[in-house]
Amino acid sequence: MIDKHLIDKDSHMACSLRNDKARQYRRLYIACFIIFLVITALDRMLPAQWRFRSANTTAGRSVIEDAREQAGMFVPYLFMNF
Repeated sequence: MIDKHLIDKDSHMACSLRNDKARQYRRLYIACFIIFLVITALDRMLPAQWRFRSANTTAGRSVIEDAREQAGMFVPYLFMNF
């Protein structure tokens, strides 16, 4: 059993802040992933000459993999501003 008097409240506060930042990052990632998933799905429905990116860059990848990559590249830059 852990003695309540031995818990360092300062490190607990730092851990709590770290968890809060992780939750914020996760929420931001999920929101961006959903947005990029919709955009990627719409992009794949367009004819090849109207697409935002060429078909060669997305060859062999699923819509989910493509959206995950885009969110993974975008979210860290967005998260730096928070």
